[in-house]
Amino acid sequence: FGSSVGLRHPAFSPSEHSARRVMVAPAMKKWEFNLDCGAKLPSALGSTMHMGDSDGSSVAMKNKKDNIKALQEKKAWEVALGPIKQVGMQLFMLWMSGSSPGIFSVMIMSMLISSSVSQLGQLTTAFEKFDQVETVLQKLVFALTLVAALAFVLYHASNMGLVPTQTGDWVSYMEPKHMAEHVVPMSAH
Repeated sequence: FGSSVGLRHPAFSPSEHSARRVMVAPAMKKWEFNLDCGAKLPSALGSTMHMGDSDGSSVAMKNKKDNIKALQEKKAWEVALGPIKQVGMQLFMLWMSGSSPGIFSVMIMSMLISSSVSQLGQLTTAFEKFDQVETVLQKLVFALTLVAALAFVLYHASNMGLVPTQTGDWVSYMEPKHMAEHVVPMSAH
């Protein structure tokens, strides 16, 4: 069949197999696999290990550590930019909820606020698996993105009238002003 692996049964001889004569074996007891057919095949890539000198192995270890460090830094930036990918979906949800307060818009607002706050609470756990790289800048980008999203959601809630930002919202807490003037009617003489 053109392969380097020989497969034969004891009932068949090589001359019979090469002449392509088929002979039914009376009792097929065992098959024999001959993996060494005289052809010298090269070893598969990565199947053998060569012990290098101490200089070569230290360079290889340094390259491996550099590669792991670069990969962890790339993954840390992916985590840091994760909230930015959610901003488009959040803006679309806010636009679909409308500008008037209703049950769905309040539910969407509360979901967006709670997701931003919970992600801010998980800031340290999101970056703890990146122990070989410094993640201060990534954490800062992650936190600033979430704070900006939270500020925009609160601004939208303020425009809908859900956040008390106007003076009319605080009228019940204002003390009435006492007039300094006192009007006395003049008597007619």
